[in-house]
Amino acid sequence: MQAVMASFAVIFLSLIMIFIIAQRLKNNSIIDIFWGPGFVVICLTLMLTATVIFPSQIILFGMIVIWALRLATFILARSIGKGEDKRYTAFREAWGKRQALNAFLRVFMLQGVLMMIIAAPIFFMFTHNNTGNYLVAGIGFLLYLTGLIFESVADFQLYQFKNLPSSRGQLMTTGLWSVSRHPNYFGEIMLWWGIGIFSAAFTSFYSLIGPAVLNVLIVKVSGIPMLEQKYTNNPQWDLYKSRTPALIPFTRPK
Repeated sequence: MQAVMASFAVIFLSLIMIFIIAQRLKNNSIIDIFWGPGFVVICLTLMLTATVIFPSQIILFGMIVIWALRLATFILARSIGKGEDKRYTAFREAWGKRQALNAFLRVFMLQGVLMMIIAAPIFFMFTHNNTGNYLVAGIGFLLYLTGLIFESVADFQLYQFKNLPSSRGQLMTTGLWSVSRHPNYFGEIMLWWGIGIFSAAFTSFYSLIGPAVLNVLIVKVSGIPMLEQKYTNNPQWDLYKSRTPALIPFTRPK
């Protein structure tokens, strides 16, 4: 429990520092860059406070580091020279004089709370020393690897598309984006279910709380719904939506 509390403290102190930097830069979207590395910080804190480190914990740490570095690098490359993300600018304008307080509570602290919940597989892995089911762990690792590749390819394809002059005002509908409207989200969800299953193989099925919450957030709350809302009444989008599934490739469009 002390290790978990130490992780809580380190993450929230880190978020407070990032919040201060964001206010000076007038760019709250820098919080997105910290999302992945935040989980690395949790892992490192738990490892530094552990008395014994098991091979399964080292493997999980490696899985988190690879995912986090790729995601942070991608977000950083995408945001260089573009200023604050439009979503955060809209929040800033809506919150008016209480922008800083709302940003602190509803962006930075909320992200910290969500990070702690989604990190359930990490906490269970570093606080339990149970014997592992290596078959289940292998299945989890394969899901993680497949999701990582799927998400990485989808992000790269979209990044290339958006950098083409001819793509301005157009929708990305080729590559993995031809079989799913959100292949990057599909990869992210699969990846985290893989992490959860890998952790559960050595600890408890409660490790699956993290990926389950992430799944709900992406599908029902702040992922797909918010992103698709901006395309309302767009004929090009309506056509794309009618023939392409929202998330799972090769399923029936909804």
